[in-house]
Amino acid sequence: MCIALDEMMKDHELIGEARGEARGEARGEQRMNYLVQILLEGGKVDELKRAAQDSDYRMELYKEFEIHVRC
Repeated sequence: MCIALDEMMKDHELIGEARGEARGEARGEQRMNYLVQILLEGGKVDELKRAAQDSDYRMELYKEFEIHVRC
C-alpha cells in the first residue's frame, strides 16, 4: 500500500514540476517578446541581436525597460 502511495505522490510531483516549467517558459517567452517589441519599435536592431546572444545584456535591458515577469 505504501509503495502505491509513494508512486502516486511521485506522479503528482512530476505533474506539478511539468506545469511549473511550462508556466516559467511561457512567462520567459512573453518577457522576451515584449523586449523584442520595444527594441524593434525603437529601431534598435543591433541591441536586439546582442540581447538574443548575451543573457547578461538581456537582463540589463529587462531592468532598463522595467520588464518584469507577467502573470
